[in-house]
Amino acid sequence: MNPVKFCPECNNLLCPVEYRERRAFCFICPTCLHQETIHLPMYDQPQVLHDAYANRTLPRAWGVECPVCHYPEVVFFLTKTRETMALTFACCRQSCGQNFKERVRITI
Repeated sequence: MNPVKFCPECNNLLCPVEYRERRAFCFICPTCLHQETIHLPMYDQPQVLHDAYANRTLPRAWGVECPVCHYPEVVFFLTKTRETMALTFACCRQSCGQNFKERVRITI
């Protein structure tokens, strides 16, 4: 995708805008208000680490078992769902690497 886009109606530079409530990105012309929607499939589906066991910067926990292979060591990190945070665990056994979540409700 070209990072610089111009309005087809008035040739002005289009500005990128994010609509969080619609989960969409758009380019909008500040002069004539022409709008182009950007379709990004990765925006709707956040990526989960598939090799989290190899990441040495993630905290590790002993005593939390993997539900698949029952290995006693996991790494953990927070992922955001629509309304809650999820504590995501990843098995440290390289042959498994299973991800599993525990829902955590955080109130501010």
